[in-house]
Amino acid sequence: MTNPPTPSFPVERKEFVDSVINTWKKAEKEEFPSAQPSNPMRVGRVANSGSIGFLWQPHNYRLYFDFDRSSFVCPDPANPTPFADLVGCRVELKNHRSEVHFVNFYGCRLVVRRKQVEVINQFYGKRWRHVVASCVEDVAARVDDAVAELDGQCVYALQMLVKRCGGFSRFEVLKRRSSEHGVHGEDFLDSLPEDLVIRDTFFQKLYRKKVEFKSPVAVKNFISNRAVESVSPQIAEELAAVRAMQVEVAAMTRDLSRAVVPAIQEFSVNMRTHVSVLKGIDASFKRFNRLLGSKQTKLEEWM
Repeated sequence: MTNPPTPSFPVERKEFVDSVINTWKKAEKEEFPSAQPSNPMRVGRVANSGSIGFLWQPHNYRLYFDFDRSSFVCPDPANPTPFADLVGCRVELKNHRSEVHFVNFYGCRLVVRRKQVEVINQFYGKRWRHVVASCVEDVAARVDDAVAELDGQCVYALQMLVKRCGGFSRFEVLKRRSSEHGVHGEDFLDSLPEDLVIRDTFFQKLYRKKVEFKSPVAVKNFISNRAVESVSPQIAEELAAVRAMQVEVAAMTRDLSRAVVPAIQEFSVNMRTHVSVLKGIDASFKRFNRLLGSKQTKLEEWM
C-alpha cells in the first residue's frame, strides 16, 4: 500500500485535546500567578514562546475536480480483491448506478460522477490539528499551509484513482464546498456555555464543546482579530507613551522658544544699530576723502 505524504503540521488525537488546553492554562497561571483573567488569545498561545496556537478540526473538507470517464473502468463492488491492499476500502454504486463511491480510498471518500469527481478529505477523521503561528501576520500563512496539505491529500487520492481505475483529470479544482472547521483552545470560544446554540453567517455552535467556522477564511479572520485584541492594551499603552513624549518635547520646544526668541530679537536690534553706526562711519570717511581731495587740488593749483 502506498501511503499519502506525512503532513508538515502536527495532528492531535481527540483524547489529548483537553490535556493540551489544560497545559496551556497551567502555564499561564504559573507565568502570571496574580494576573486577572487572561487576554483573549493567552490560552491559544504556546507557553512562554510568544506565538499564537490553536486547535483546528476541518470536517467534511471537500473539493470538486474535472474528470473524464471515457477510459474509466468501474470496479465490481462485489469483488474487493482489486483494493485488498487498502484497509476498509469498498466500492458502492449509488444514484441509479450513475455514481461510483470509493470509501476509505487513500484517506478520502471519492464520488465519481459523469464529468467531475467529488473528493472528501477524511485523512485524519475527527482528530485535531495543532496550528502554531509566530505572530498575527503569520496566522493566515499557517492556515494556508494546512489547507494546502488537505488539498494535496485530495489530489493524491484522485491521482491514485486514475492510476488504478483509469479515467482522465487535469486535477483542476472546479469548486470548493463550504465545510465545518472546528476551533478549540481559544478563551472566548471555550468560555461559551455548553448548552448555548448559535447559528451565524460565518460560524455555528451546535455541539456542547465545539464552535465551527464555515470556511478557512473565517478561521483566519477570527484568530487574527482575536490576537490583535489580545495585544491591543499593550499597543494602547505604547501609543500613550509616545503621546506623552510628544507633549514633553512640545513643552521643551516652547520653553526653548521663550528663552531664545527674545535673545534673537535683541541681537537683531543690536545688529541694526551696529549697521547704522558703520554706515555713519563710512559716510564720514567718504566726506573726509572728498574734502582731502579738494584741498589737494587747490594746493596743486597754488604751486
